[in-house]
Amino acid sequence: MNYVPLLTEKIAVMFIIIFLGFFLYRRKFYGEGFIKGCSRYIASVISPIIIFNSFTSGYSAEKSKSLLLSMSMGIVIMLFSIIITGIFLRDRKYRIERFGSIFSNCGFIGIPLVSATFGPEAVFYTSPLVAISTLFCWTYGVYLITGDKSLMSLQKVIKNPSVIAFLAGMAVFYLRIPLPYIITDAMKTISDTVFMISSLIIGASLADVNLKNIKNDLTIFIGIFFRMVLIPVTFMFILKLLPEELYLLKYALLVTMATPVGANISIITTMYGEDREKAGEMVCISSLLCIITIPLIVTLSAYVW
Repeated sequence: MNYVPLLTEKIAVMFIIIFLGFFLYRRKFYGEGFIKGCSRYIASVISPIIIFNSFTSGYSAEKSKSLLLSMSMGIVIMLFSIIITGIFLRDRKYRIERFGSIFSNCGFIGIPLVSATFGPEAVFYTSPLVAISTLFCWTYGVYLITGDKSLMSLQKVIKNPSVIAFLAGMAVFYLRIPLPYIITDAMKTISDTVFMISSLIIGASLADVNLKNIKNDLTIFIGIFFRMVLIPVTFMFILKLLPEELYLLKYALLVTMATPVGANISIITTMYGEDREKAGEMVCISSLLCIITIPLIVTLSAYVW
């Protein structure tokens, strides 16, 4: 099935809402406090609900195999990202660019976009990637930024709402625990708000970017190239090895891996006194560029696969 037209349409809708968020923030309709609150709401409430709800559609052996395959693909692309950036961005002065290359915004943008484009079933395949990314982010990612192995935090991984939702969802799935319709319907209703809210926040964040600073530090585009082009395209060829009938899994994983620089880069650089401005610029610029790059990569996949 050709998902390119549908995905392009969703990206266009996202762009319109991003522009609205940009305009409203510049016009002082809402401020930084509102953005932070909505960001926490998405990361701590909506995304975990979407992940958990994707496991409630019922157990099947075929879905179980696809889930394990998705986990395997997530580990493969994460290790590849670490290795390839280690070769080309070895110098520690590129540690922020390297972090941004490795970790995508799979939770904040990937889940809403996959859910809106392919439906909640597709989130079932992307949730392992979110959990794996979180695991690597708060262990290897923290070490990458700080150079201190003692600061790697498994506690942050265990307490992460998306990881908790993933583990709880797997329990419901494999133990075949039925949930009342009113619960799943409530979760679906909450999930339907994520696309609009996340797009508004991206627009507001773009309104805060200082273009003059970006001109003075073009090295961030090295990291953005790896994140937005090199790694997703490589992953696309890896996914080509999977059977053709797993097209939904392949598209869901590809779109998730093609998302912009993860927002955690801003959190971690702030926590450990690194260059927060550079991190924020990478997040914002890559979020804007994804409007072009994601449809192009998915279009290319239609020819490769």
